[in-house]
Amino acid sequence: MPCLRERLEGCSARQGVAPTEVPIYEEALSRLTGGFFVSELVDAYSSGVFRVLWAEVPIGEGWASGTRPFHLEMITIAKKLLPPNITIWWVPEDPTSTPPKPGIANVNAPTAAEINAGTNISCAMVADFTLGWTERDTDDSAGLCDDANVSNPLRKNYESTLTFFLDENRTDATSIYNKVQDLFQVPLQLGYLVQRIRSSPGSVSSPTVAVAGDEVTVFKFLSGDPNILNDPAAPIQMEVVFYAQGVSSNGIVTVV
Repeated sequence: MPCLRERLEGCSARQGVAPTEVPIYEEALSRLTGGFFVSELVDAYSSGVFRVLWAEVPIGEGWASGTRPFHLEMITIAKKLLPPNITIWWVPEDPTSTPPKPGIANVNAPTAAEINAGTNISCAMVADFTLGWTERDTDDSAGLCDDANVSNPLRKNYESTLTFFLDENRTDATSIYNKVQDLFQVPLQLGYLVQRIRSSPGSVSSPTVAVAGDEVTVFKFLSGDPNILNDPAAPIQMEVVFYAQGVSSNGIVTVV
C-alpha cells in the first residue's frame, strides 16, 4: 500500500492534490461496490489528523490495479488544556481607603481595568489550591403529584483556600511573595478572587494582565487568618482560608 510510511503531504502531492482537498477521487467513491476493499489509515499531521481511505480498484474499471487514495479529510483533534493556564488575581474592595479600592462592580461583566487594578497573585501560590463552587443548597419539599424525590437548587456555595510562598528577604519590595504577604498578613481583607482560564499567568518577573475576552470566574471573599505552614521537606508557606461573602459570577463569564 503506497505512502503508508511516508508523510501524507508527499503522498497527496504525487496524487496531484492539496493535502486538505476533500474528496480526491469522487469517481472512485461513486464506483464503490462489494468488490472493493476499504481500509482506514489514521496518521498525526499538524494540528489535526488526516484520515485516508484506500480502495482496491478492480482491473478493467479504468483505474490501475492496486491501492489508491480516494478520500482525504482533516479531522480536528480535541486538545486538553494543560497547566500553567490558570491565573488568579486579588482585587480589593475598600471605598474608604485613599485612593478608594472599588473592587468589581458587576461580577458577571468584570472589566479588564477592574481586574488589573488588583494584584496577580498566581506566581506566589502553591499549585494545589481550592477556589470555586461546591454543591448548592437544596430544598427537597415534594408535591402531592411528585412520585419521586425532588432536589431543588437554591443558594450557591463557594470556597477558597490558598497557600503562598514566603520570601527569605522580607525587605525586597519587588518580590511577589512579599507583596502577597502584605495583602493578607492582616486578616479580614475584603475583595474578589478572579480566576482566569486558558491563559498563562506569566512569570514572577513578568505577570500577565487581564484583557477583554478573557474567561473568568469571580468570587467575593473576606480573607482569613494567615497560618504559617512549617514542613521540613518544603519551603515555609502561608495558608489563608477565605470566607464567602455571598457574591459570585454566574458561572464562567467574559471580561469586557
